[in-house]
Amino acid sequence: MWWREITVPVAAFSGEDDLNIPTEYSLAVIEAALKDAGNTHFEIHSYPNAGHGLTFENGPEGDWPRMAPGHVPMMAAWFRKMAKQ
Repeated sequence: MWWREITVPVAAFSGEDDLNIPTEYSLAVIEAALKDAGNTHFEIHSYPNAGHGLTFENGPEGDWPRMAPGHVPMMAAWFRKMAKQ
């Protein structure tokens, strides 16, 4: 319920294969609550095949966990955008 009180800019990032939270449902609830709060400065992004930490735990090569492709550049772009406001 506290998402309905947030009016500052928000960037929400989630892995679609998160075993800790139901990603699709959670992001829908967050988006609806932010809209109810009148917040127009938010972005919501989800990453296929990524887990809770936005990493691929079992990469295609079976190597160490890596960040979901595009997450870091997307996050950096959001910070640059917010800094210009």
